[in-house]
Amino acid sequence: SNVEPFRIDFTGYKCNMDNEWLENLSNLIENPDLRIDMGNLAYDHVKDKFNLNKVAVQYANMVKEQLKWHGQISQGQQQSIQT
Repeated sequence: SNVEPFRIDFTGYKCNMDNEWLENLSNLIENPDLRIDMGNLAYDHVKDKFNLNKVAVQYANMVKEQLKWHGQISQGQQQSIQT
């Protein structure tokens, strides 16, 4: 997969061709320590990058910026919104 949490050779592999799937899956099958390490790194990466508290703050800031940009929020309201 090539979605946001994915990092080539760190948290997963990118495979476009059948032979890439075969090579990478074989590598994981033959290397249990690699599977464990890659899984742990992927878990830590997702836990850190997509932490609900961090995402909520980012979302609140994005909404606040959009409201400010559209002139729908005053300076006083901006200061009262805690993120």
